[in-house]
Amino acid sequence: PFLRYRSKPCRSYVGVDIHPQNAVFAKGFDPRRPTELKDWGFPVSFVRANAAEMSQHLNGRFDLVVYTSSIEHMAVDAQQASLHECRKVAADGAILYLTCPITQEGASGYDAQYAAHVYEPKEAELREWLHAAGWSVKKVIGLATKCRHLRAVLSGEALRQAETLLKIMPREQALPTIAALFPESALEIALVCQ
Repeated sequence: PFLRYRSKPCRSYVGVDIHPQNAVFAKGFDPRRPTELKDWGFPVSFVRANAAEMSQHLNGRFDLVVYTSSIEHMAVDAQQASLHECRKVAADGAILYLTCPITQEGASGYDAQYAAHVYEPKEAELREWLHAAGWSVKKVIGLATKCRHLRAVLSGEALRQAETLLKIMPREQALPTIAALFPESALEIALVCQ
């Protein structure tokens, strides 16, 4: 939906997932209106593949690789391999938009925030893996945080501003806003790479 309604028209969209049930978009279902078939305005296809081996299953190179809420569901070696695979399928100058929860320094990535996650890397690990795969991090965006965490990480004026947002906004809106304004407080981030 974001590419359809908020962006320049795409030439095509290819979704890759190891589980076909995650590809409802390929049948034209808009997640916001699941009972209604949708013409996305560009060709859409689905490739069933492991992200750590996807280059073997894809034809062509892509200008934008969107890798969201997936890497944390893989073992560490597969996480690293998947970043190399993203580079293999990327055109020159392509953008990689990677989102995932992160582990704070001094903690173990295996002590994940969510039970379905295998390993949540530290930001420093992600940066190292991305560099090794040929990506350069251009921007870090905070996506989500929790009250206890932001209160432990922020101080001074930043903490006062965060507390003000928590008082005047619904928590569901305040927490992502705080993470975006103060990425150092984020427990989930987006890395924009090229």
